[in-house]
Amino acid sequence: VGATGDGQPFVDRVAVSTEAGASGALVLDLPPAGGRLLVSHGAGPLFARRVMGDQPRSRWPDGTVKDGTVHEETGQDETVQTIEPPVVLALDGPARWRIAVEAPSVLEIDLPQRSIASLLTAEGQPTRDIVDFVGRGQTLVLEPGTTHLALRGLASSPLVGSATVRLGTLEALTEGIGAPALLAPGAARWFRVRLDTARRIGVGAAGSDAVESRLRDAAGKVVASGLAIFEELPAGNYLLELRLPADAAATTVQPVAVGLEPPSTGPPADVIDSFRRLASADGVTGR
Repeated sequence: VGATGDGQPFVDRVAVSTEAGASGALVLDLPPAGGRLLVSHGAGPLFARRVMGDQPRSRWPDGTVKDGTVHEETGQDETVQTIEPPVVLALDGPARWRIAVEAPSVLEIDLPQRSIASLLTAEGQPTRDIVDFVGRGQTLVLEPGTTHLALRGLASSPLVGSATVRLGTLEALTEGIGAPALLAPGAARWFRVRLDTARRIGVGAAGSDAVESRLRDAAGKVVASGLAIFEELPAGNYLLELRLPADAAATTVQPVAVGLEPPSTGPPADVIDSFRRLASADGVTGR
């Protein structure tokens, strides 16, 4: 552990994550004198950042501290850029974006290389790290308001090339067949799925066999895909993506869902109907 220029302790914690897309990390308290951290893990990326008290600081051991505006590995300034998707952005080192939305939305990002994405507070403090953020269609759920997002290359590699950023409206998924909407080639509809308890559900699209369905967990990882998805899922939050391939013709699509609502524990419908008929007859005869 290091120290700041005024002699105050630089950090007293370290956060470690080895799972790609992890929404949290193991946070370890460190003694004032510092020490050595040994992590045993399998294949895949390992991400660690220093934590100042209860506020995570996006800093590597040899990085410069400057209110969250200097990149840990390169020392380059991270200029905050306000973006309005859809947009294609040139990458030349670490990036920091500000995105404002008025309704729940899904942010899609296509990146040319593996990277680390961090959701930040307005002051630059990370609130969530996505360790292995790579490829086409990486997703983040944005709640209404302003979101700050920082990107850096994995394993100290510089970010180069370009990033394509898109924004989709996040709709609520309900039991049965949903409202139709026209999908353009390459476009997607997004739906939020919330399960209070573990259960088997079925989701998909009606109206076109060309539409691809993907179910993602809260970290954005695809847990199931296909024309129709039937999956046993634990309780939690999920995203349903209905996407039309870029080479397909525009079509109208409706979301379909079964099993979102737990089965009724009351009497069957035919028993209820019989009871209502008996009650009605009793009212007429006065019995």
